[in-house]
Amino acid sequence: MPVAVGVRRLHDSGHNAIWVYIGFVSSVIALVYIHATGFFELANTLNPNPEKIFETLSSPVYAVSASVSFICGLVVFIFSLFDSNMGPNKYGDSPKYIPADSQDQTASL
Repeated sequence: MPVAVGVRRLHDSGHNAIWVYIGFVSSVIALVYIHATGFFELANTLNPNPEKIFETLSSPVYAVSASVSFICGLVVFIFSLFDSNMGPNKYGDSPKYIPADSQDQTASL
């Protein structure tokens, strides 16, 4: 889920968007670490070394950042399933629920 869409959806349901940012940053850390260790070149050879692959994937930097990214993604997914707040929240009016007085105005047109 793109960052902006996740932030907007969490704001619509009244949740804090820090989950999206933490998940995004931890994903970037995991990808930079994997790229910096040469994992892709190691895994794409004709005779890859399983011990070296396991060593790279079990390092604390990768394990923690990938775990945090997965947990934050799961939390954002669960929060995204919640319904929007009916009234306005601290981020503004909900686009899903239209006030009753504006429905009367559009019906009379």
